Amino acid sequence: MELARRNPRRVVGVVSSTGIDPETARRHGIERGPGHGILNATVLRTQAKAERAVPAQVHARTQNLGGIRREVRMRTVRTDGYVSYIGTYRYAAHAVLDFRVEARPQGTRRWLALSFRQRMGPGP
Repeated sequence: MELARRNPRRVVGVVSSTGIDPETARRHGIERGPGHGILNATVLRTQAKAERAVPAQVHARTQNLGGIRREVRMRTVRTDGYVSYIGTYRYAAHAVLDFRVEARPQGTRRWLALSFRQRMGPGP
């Protein structure tokens, strides 16, 4: 998912924690298992026809169809000069979750927001 046609723009993805390499999960403190999801967000800025990831304040939450909201604690991950933000969340098998991700790129006052709905896969 991405918020397109803006500079900066946001790129966001969700995946089951079982879909990542065990070593990567260990290195980033992610618990792998059914019902454990990962939210990954990156804020990209285009300069001189090239995109680069930029630091930002990032907040996220989920809401199930029953209206229960849960904050997703996002943390900064820096790798080889690239910055992104990851958070983990729990989900029930085949749940439908609404995600709301907000980011304020460093040096700006404007918040970018992205909302999307995702049907989760098999859970616990």
